[in-house]
Amino acid sequence: MAACTFVVGALLSRTFLGPRVDSFGRRKCIVVSGFLGCLSCLIYPYCDGLGLFCVARVLHGFFYGIGLLCANTMVASVVPVERRAEGIGLFMLSYTIASAVGPYVSMNLEYSGNYDLIFGLAALCCLVPAVLSLFLRSGGPIVFAADRRPVKAGYFEPSALRITSVLFVFGISYSSLLTFTSVYGEATHLEYAMVNFYLVEAVATFLSRTVLAKIPDRYGDNIALIPWFVIYSASLFAFAYADSAWQVYFCGAAMGFIIAFINSVGQSIAIRRVGPERYSLCISMFQNFYDMALAVGPILLGLVVDGYGYSVMYIVSGLISVASLAMYVLLHGVTPYRLVFRRP
Repeated sequence: MAACTFVVGALLSRTFLGPRVDSFGRRKCIVVSGFLGCLSCLIYPYCDGLGLFCVARVLHGFFYGIGLLCANTMVASVVPVERRAEGIGLFMLSYTIASAVGPYVSMNLEYSGNYDLIFGLAALCCLVPAVLSLFLRSGGPIVFAADRRPVKAGYFEPSALRITSVLFVFGISYSSLLTFTSVYGEATHLEYAMVNFYLVEAVATFLSRTVLAKIPDRYGDNIALIPWFVIYSASLFAFAYADSAWQVYFCGAAMGFIIAFINSVGQSIAIRRVGPERYSLCISMFQNFYDMALAVGPILLGLVVDGYGYSVMYIVSGLISVASLAMYVLLHGVTPYRLVFRRP
């Protein structure tokens, strides 16, 4: 429940403040969200009940969501169009490193029972980027006082709906790996392999965003995404019957590559048909659809686990990933719209 409230906070911030980011100022939003996020981390030790703790999580997620949105928007605005997927992918290496280092440090501190230090480090990790953001350039269009109003068409960008719909379905499939991997390892007696699962994923993500980063811009979206969609789906079917460590590591590697590409290429596609003043709205939709999938997926797939077990659940997850591939091909890959999306 507490984890879901964090996602709720992020969804609320991006939904209601996303269209107004340029009016407020991107750098200003990052600075303010960083300082307030720091304060929200310091509230945790004083929460003496689940209700207060959930309130703190909503606030934390709210400030995290708007800060992350602004950072992504600034990067999308300054990266050259012809290298956009590569630039976004390289920027998102910061997420890869943080998602590996953060859980490792916090889990070790958790085992020692030093929770106050965990919250203190979390507050510091919000404070440092807030201070550093004071020295950033705005990285976007200048909006004068007379024009400081929400982007027209409210909270929805129709041109981004196609790729965000694909991401939503894919995210439901991906949530099975995020949520059930550790308990699946216990059920199959592959606990050691599951411990290294996320390490393999992080290495694959790092490689894809460095060694293979130029593929989307040079050869197009289909070459970058379709093969990894296929490999990812096949790996999930293999994961359903995993009885050795190499199968676990194969799935982790496949997941790392597809996650790296679908985020960088997907964001590039989402903003390709709009002007810079609507980047924040498109990226907000992209991130919101992904977060909603990660919140809904465990609930739906958990029902499958309860009724049929983990193996069947991962088969269903593989079928969902195949459905997301079919949606990508039909909505973007082979339709006349690819003439618009395709790099000149």
